[in-house]
Amino acid sequence: MRENRTDPLKEVLWLLGEKACEVHGCRLVEIELHRSQGRWLVRFYIDKDTNITVDECAEVSQTLDRYLEARDPIDTPYTLEVSSPGIDRPLRKEEDFKEYVGKNIRVSVFSPIDGRKNFSGRLMDVADGIISVQVETDMCVRIALDDVKKARLKSN
Repeated sequence: MRENRTDPLKEVLWLLGEKACEVHGCRLVEIELHRSQGRWLVRFYIDKDTNITVDECAEVSQTLDRYLEARDPIDTPYTLEVSSPGIDRPLRKEEDFKEYVGKNIRVSVFSPIDGRKNFSGRLMDVADGIISVQVETDMCVRIALDDVKKARLKSN
């Protein structure tokens, strides 16, 4: 996905998040940034092969807090949150998509495909940076991962 390549702050946060996750034996799934009333909400989603616990989220949060204080990439007040991705987890890397082939997903893209920017359906295949999503019984859309703006598992 090209999002991090266009946002220097998110790129720095991603690197710090990966470093903190490595220390605690988990992996960074996604980062969300929201600005409201002059304050940032910085949310890191973390995961591992077994369920992430509240204590593990707290440990990663403390490590991230130290990294953020040392690096100081955010020049305004912010709230830091660390959470598990939940049942409608974000999909970001090609490996994430490969893990969930056969599952239902929602995808939004940067550039319209057949006049649409949002798709919902079954993830059928992932190969060479392209995902295939069956959006209707007889229609499959091929989407380049570089064009994916946001993707999540569908919980239903």
